[in-house]
Amino acid sequence: MRLIILVLLTICLLGCGESVHQEKGDESNSFRGDLMGFDGKKVDLKDYAGKAVFINLWATWCTPCRQEMPAIASARDSLAGKNIVFLFASDDSQEEITAFEQEHQFKFNYVFIRNREMLSIPALPTSYVFDARGRLVHGVPGAFQWNDPEHLQLLRDAINAQ
Repeated sequence: MRLIILVLLTICLLGCGESVHQEKGDESNSFRGDLMGFDGKKVDLKDYAGKAVFINLWATWCTPCRQEMPAIASARDSLAGKNIVFLFASDDSQEEITAFEQEHQFKFNYVFIRNREMLSIPALPTSYVFDARGRLVHGVPGAFQWNDPEHLQLLRDAINAQ
């Protein structure tokens, strides 16, 4: 009986993960995250028109987020010079993010997300990938090996979208 309940609970949780509050194919200008750079300027995904955009929602205290970062850094490095932008959105303070960056040596493009609670994100980390045309092609919570061949291909396809 416990096994059945566990299986049903897992299916429900995975089902929740498939709908990350934005439907695949949505335009990036409909992204509901309110992003801001450390300089206080609004980050608008329309500014990245023609580029794929990878947004990772994370937190300094989130162990799976920290565990995922080396794979994201590796994927980013593999795609260096390609038409893709990586943004790391957190609602932690600038001081917390700066301390994290210094401690862990991840040189990412960190931004603030000012309305994470309103997005009803079911889990951290959660990553969104928008293709070069601004359409959502991936939006699922959980840590992924972004440097594995399957995920690298997803990112290449997003870069090359027509």
